[in-house]
Amino acid sequence: FHYIVLDNNFIKTDQGYIHYENKNYVKFPRNQIAYVAPPQLEWLKNDLRNTNKPTIIFLHQPLNSLGDGKEVSEILKVENRKGKKVIAVFSGHNHMNRCITEEDIHHVHINSASYHYVGPSKPKYQGRYPEQLEKEYPILSSIAPYDDALFAIVDLDHSTRSINITGRKANFVAPSPYELGYDTNPENQMNPSSNIDSRFLKF
Repeated sequence: FHYIVLDNNFIKTDQGYIHYENKNYVKFPRNQIAYVAPPQLEWLKNDLRNTNKPTIIFLHQPLNSLGDGKEVSEILKVENRKGKKVIAVFSGHNHMNRCITEEDIHHVHINSASYHYVGPSKPKYQGRYPEQLEKEYPILSSIAPYDDALFAIVDLDHSTRSINITGRKANFVAPSPYELGYDTNPENQMNPSSNIDSRFLKF
């Protein structure tokens, strides 16, 4: 197998691309952050061109969240049209338990180890922890934490051409986003989950 790790922590500016540093990305609008950047795109093309092994790509944010995600996706698709090579893309960032397959590439979104980010402070989430703790960690009022740590073990088998993901289940610390009415369908992959599902994927 061939493994690629992409760095998508670049900011697009009028002067070129700069790397994330000390939370500098908060000064820029959403459409200027989370780029792989041209030099790395060229490197990716060459790297894929020079391997004949099944390839797995890792990056922090999923491709559909990147400023140049379409460009990255096109590189993968173009290479695969010559003969399947990229078999999976693993990402995180969005704290989602999700897997979608596009043009035979499995895009696996690995959930957070500890919580789902709900958004700006919601009054109903306050009072779940001791007042001093919530004061010290204000993010607690904006998250739906899990009662156990999540992780996944991934086994690759070339002989059966399979990716076997052994996930882990937890529960939301009450009240959950569903109990509060923020979400209504836990079976929808786009909605919060306190699990990483086990999956058996073929390539």
